[in-house]
This record gives sequence, C-alpha cells and structure tokens, in this order.
Amino acid sequence: MSKPIVRLSNIRLDPEKYYILLSAGCGDTLVYLGLRRYMEQRWGGPFHFLIRRSHEVIMKMYGVDDYDVLDFAAEGFSGIACDRLTAISDQTPRLRKGAVWVAFFGNHRELDPRRAINRQTFRMRNYFEYLLQIPSSCWDYFERPKSDNITVSTEFMNRVSQLGQLSQMVLLIPECGDKFQMTREIDAYWEKEIAEYARQGLKVIINALHPFPLKGAIHLNMSLEEALWLGLNCHSIHALRSGICDLLAFFRGKDMTVVYKDHWGFYQFNFNDLFNLSIKEKIVIPPVKKVPPPPPEPFKTSKKTYMLFGAVRVLTIHKISPERTRYYFLGIPVVSINFLETTRKINFFGVTVWKTLEN
Repeated sequence: MSKPIVRLSNIRLDPEKYYILLSAGCGDTLVYLGLRRYMEQRWGGPFHFLIRRSHEVIMKMYGVDDYDVLDFAAEGFSGIACDRLTAISDQTPRLRKGAVWVAFFGNHRELDPRRAINRQTFRMRNYFEYLLQIPSSCWDYFERPKSDNITVSTEFMNRVSQLGQLSQMVLLIPECGDKFQMTREIDAYWEKEIAEYARQGLKVIINALHPFPLKGAIHLNMSLEEALWLGLNCHSIHALRSGICDLLAFFRGKDMTVVYKDHWGFYQFNFNDLFNLSIKEKIVIPPVKKVPPPPPEPFKTSKKTYMLFGAVRVLTIHKISPERTRYYFLGIPVVSINFLETTRKINFFGVTVWKTLEN
C-alpha cells in the first residue's frame, strides 16, 4: 500500500538515522538500495530514504519500509540537480546521522568532477565509490532486487489484454529518463526492429513518458510499476540504456536487448562491468544530420562619392553586385570591373583593356 506524501520540512529527523534523498533516476535508486546493508554496517546506523512516488516500487523490490514519499515539484526540486537540492547538499556534504544527504553528484559542489566523471576512466562503479567514499569491494555485497511484490491493477491487465496476448508482446523503451537524452535520432533503427518483430508475429508496445510515435508500434501509458510488470511477463524487451533497464536486467537478461548511442556510453554503463550480468548489448550510432548552409544574404548596392571642396563630385564608386563595380570621374563612367564566374575583365571608357577566361 502506498504511503502518503509528506513535506520535507515536516519530517522529524531521528539523530540515530541517516537520511538519503534519492533525487536521481531509478537506476541510482536501485544501486543505493542494493548497497544499503553494506553501507548501514559501514556507517553504523539505519538508512531512511526520501523518494519520489514513482520509485516506491523499487522499495517494494527490496522489502524496504523505512522511507518517506516527497512531492518533488512542491519541494522545488526542478531536476536531479538544481539550486534547491544543492542548498540541502551544502548543509550535509558528507553522510552524517540526523541530517539529509542528497544522493547525486551534481548537487555536491565540494567534489571534484574531474575525478568522478572523467571521460577517459569514468564508469558507474567508480562514480558511486567516489561519491560514497567506499572501496571497490563493496560490490561483493550488492543485494539483487526481487520481483515478487510487483503488482498491477485488474484494469491495467485488461488494457494490456485488449492489445493482444502478453506472451507475444515486446516491450520497447526508446528513450532515457534524463531529459538531455530524449531523442528521435535512431527512429529508423527502432522501426526496422519493429518490422522484424511483426514478421515474427509479435506486437510491440512502447513505454515512454510521452507518446512516441513509431510505425508499427503502440504507445501505452503506464506507471513505472506497470512497465516493470509488463517487462517481467512479456515475450522480450528492447530498450535504450536507462534506469528501467537496471530494474529489469536481473530478471530478463536473456530476453533483453539494450542499445547505446555511442561507444563511451557503453564503456560507462555496460551491465557486465556494473552488475556482472550478461545482457545482449549493442551500439547504434545515430546518422549524422547534414545541416544545409544558410542562404546568402541579399546583396545591397552601394555608392561612395568623393567631393572636392565639398561642392564638386570628383569620384563615385558604384558597387552594383559583389562581382561588378563602376568608377565615375566627374560623373562620367570611366572604368568598370567585372569579375564574373568564368570571365574577368576591366573596361576603360567601354573598351575592354584586360580580360581572362577560366576553364
């Protein structure tokens, strides 16, 4: 049963507990819960988690009841890293009892980003080890999630059954929850895969925050728990690398394909390095979009006149186009210069005195 939403300011902080504000994605939440027992033993005290509503299902996957649900919008948390969260982090840069610690690097100004996120060496395990100041041996104690408590309503089951047989459905997750990774860059890849599934007699169901139109697939509006239930029970899963992949990988490894849009993303987040899981993973490079050059600005003719004693017009230079210029002396056209695409010539009193032709 879901817990009621509470305000952060109304939570009475127990001086014997550590309060962990899980502001990032569901993949991060999974890691903190998986390392929970290790960290509680290391720091000598219980952990109390502060979460968003959608992540309550992850608490169920670990059988954790020591948490509160916050309304992130009402608290002023405009993103996983924002001024409000940074202000809270400034009050508690390191874990300590009786205080709220923000569990995302982007809100910790005291940390060196060059050490935590280095394009040459950065991997997700390194990130958590540096942020929590724990040794790499911590992963030997990582606790896997369980799926026994994931449930959905009869109404959702009926909605799914109206689309076809669950055993013949493929769950497609074509986006990542982080806004900067929302993309339509590899739509052609998804549609090719959807067509192949159709040839096999399978129906593709899309899980995305907003309708994600792909030819041959059906977008189904669902919560995180509903998407997990569908992913646990459908034929197979095809997904862009995201936090929901972490939640499903422990159960659907052999029936799951995870896509990365670049080689660095694979190096960072691959499942073999992070969780020692064997998942079908592939890199799909988005096609390079050719941006046409901007159209040239229209040329404006110009005239520049030189006066003698402010009264006599001695010389006028008339720029007719970028390639054509005329020179007037005392109002008489004397010289014209024409540098055209294939011809270059100079006329003096209308007579060509120099000319070249380009091959």
